[in-house]
Amino acid sequence: MVVALLPELHDPASDPFVSVRKFYHQAAVESGALFIDLHDSLPDNDRQRFWVSADDAHPNSEACDYFARAIIDQLPWAEVAQP
Repeated sequence: MVVALLPELHDPASDPFVSVRKFYHQAAVESGALFIDLHDSLPDNDRQRFWVSADDAHPNSEACDYFARAIIDQLPWAEVAQP
């Protein structure tokens, strides 16, 4: 199982959910899941560029592409590929 946590896109300068990220990291590890924190997976601090629209901070397709690449980079492929 993989738990991937998306970043807050409203205000990149602050990190209001650091305690939430720590909680989910601990819960994932304790349950044997791989935890992937995508907080730093976007290339710069212009987070509004990654919004769906000017008034909707959900990630757009470009952001999702960065997230997918970050997840793929952290998957333990060698362990999965063994019979």
